[in-house]
Amino acid sequence: MTHVKTLNFLATTLSLSFCFGGCQTAASQPDVTVAQHSESQSSPMSQNISRLVLNVTGYEAATGQMMVALYADAAAFDEEAAPLRDAQVRIDGPETQVVFEGLAAGQYAFKLYHDENGNGELDTGAFGIPTEDYYFSNDASDPFSAPEFEEAAFTLEAGEDIKMIDLN
Repeated sequence: MTHVKTLNFLATTLSLSFCFGGCQTAASQPDVTVAQHSESQSSPMSQNISRLVLNVTGYEAATGQMMVALYADAAAFDEEAAPLRDAQVRIDGPETQVVFEGLAAGQYAFKLYHDENGNGELDTGAFGIPTEDYYFSNDASDPFSAPEFEEAAFTLEAGEDIKMIDLN
């Protein structure tokens, strides 16, 4: 029974992590929506400004949207609080690019899933097992629940950081 509970937790964890800050429905969304939440960032003139680019491939259907939640805080990541930023990007080909601009250099982690049917939720099947592709930064995984921030965290240096993500 623990297995079912933790898989349900994983599905709930991924679903609740997205669309804080006013994500729109797939029918009304623009190609890219990025919501910014309260954050302490350096001035745009600072030398420590970063750009994070996520290039996502490996999904079977080029439909729906890529949903991403970006965190800079372990408590927010682990406790399902609002992410630092979130994004939803319409999928229209074999590769989807999600870009977060103006980030301060530092520690981050992200969660993403391919909302294939565009309903804004991570769909699950029997026993709460996700039926849509999902990914945690650093390819972090835990067989019984969502990984913790420390497992998924990476250091974002000043400048541009491109992450290649294959959902296969």
